[in-house]
Amino acid sequence: MKKIIKILFFVIFTTTQAQISVYVSGGKSGLKYNGIAKSKIDFGGNIGVGYTYKFIDSKWSILSGLELGLNRNVFSSRNIKQNKYLVDSKGSSFDYRLKMDSYEEKSSFMSINVPIIFRHTTDLKTPMYFDLGCKIIFPMTQKAEIKAKNVHLNGYYPDFNLLVDELPQNGFGTKEQMTSNRENKMKPVVALTGGLGLIVKDGGESKISIGIYCDYGLMEARKEKPKKVKKENLYIDYSPDGLDKAKLNTSANVFYSRYANIMSYGIQLRYIFGKGEPTSHYKCNSSVSF
Repeated sequence: MKKIIKILFFVIFTTTQAQISVYVSGGKSGLKYNGIAKSKIDFGGNIGVGYTYKFIDSKWSILSGLELGLNRNVFSSRNIKQNKYLVDSKGSSFDYRLKMDSYEEKSSFMSINVPIIFRHTTDLKTPMYFDLGCKIIFPMTQKAEIKAKNVHLNGYYPDFNLLVDELPQNGFGTKEQMTSNRENKMKPVVALTGGLGLIVKDGGESKISIGIYCDYGLMEARKEKPKKVKKENLYIDYSPDGLDKAKLNTSANVFYSRYANIMSYGIQLRYIFGKGEPTSHYKCNSSVSF
């Protein structure tokens, strides 16, 4: 096994040229929810530094490097009404009723990405490139900011034919505006990545490439999934400790989703420095012993 690894490194470093590049990618980037979750991917992207191993006298190259990614989701809803039968702290059953005029959620997380991409370049006057490979993505904690307006929480006790409408110390009442901050831990994933575009010279030895790209995570990105429900969970859980302790749930917890995959797509602009120098002074017909 060690001999095979040494041979691979010898082949790469004696038959390639190295080029450094910087790039920026912009478009939609966030979590793609599978199921009834309604959160939408918002604008995001990546900035990165790349290192290209270009095989000498070949149309193929290997791209790697380091990226910093911004991933965002948004969700909003209007005129929300929900109810659910619950049991209060004294053991009495009641119909928990929730009503709000609007609900808005903005969530985001940063990620550090390591791409490993194979690139094929054509020999046209204006060369085209075709990328295919993968990215190892290390996402940070997802943070959500949630706002709701004109929130009404009350409880109907059928055994007593009693509607409790304004009792804040027991979790019932009205709030003109309610805000909550939530966090969701993420885990490393592998994403399939691809792209295509054009390469043009800037007048010297450096080059500029512009094209489109798409990344799609191949596995669940959340460390913990919400509980499975047939329809939907409550936007605000009942708080027996008081109305001020009540918190808004994220849309991902309200609407069950079996999977949440990282997805991004958009336009990528890359600046490639110089012509590139051989990564080693060895010749291709050099011999080496293991």
